[in-house]
Amino acid sequence: MDTDNGFEFINKQLYDWCTANGVTFTRSRSYHKNDKCFVEQKNDYAVRRFVGYMRYDSDQEFEALKKVYTVLNLLLNYFYPTQKIINKTRIGAKVHTIYEQCKTPYERLLESPLVPHASKLLAMKQREQLSIVELKQKLDRAIADLVIIHKNKRNSA
Repeated sequence: MDTDNGFEFINKQLYDWCTANGVTFTRSRSYHKNDKCFVEQKNDYAVRRFVGYMRYDSDQEFEALKKVYTVLNLLLNYFYPTQKIINKTRIGAKVHTIYEQCKTPYERLLESPLVPHASKLLAMKQREQLSIVELKQKLDRAIADLVIIHKNKRNSA
């Protein structure tokens, strides 16, 4: 188990549980204190922009979030391109960053020599059945349902 360095993750009970169950417990990467900002960046991109900052803690909200993420995962993996850093060079106080061309995770999967051909065929078959317009409409409905459930919870409390 590799956790964030926050106190909510690092405690004696969790460490004892990991030890008793044979789970290796680690904290971030050694000598990389700034890992958290990269995790938070992805949280902003893949979570907060779509579902906001509200606290979803009921069973109904959990089920609604599952519907949101089912559709969102397809959109993010098949249709929304991202950039990856190829190289960073520091020259004095300036940092020069070189990015690769924007690609979707799906495109990266197809280009990877490490992914078996059978897996690529499954991904291609799934991609053929997807429509970005339909997925976006489903996502909008799922987010609207989540917001309604959250408002109803707040109003009844």
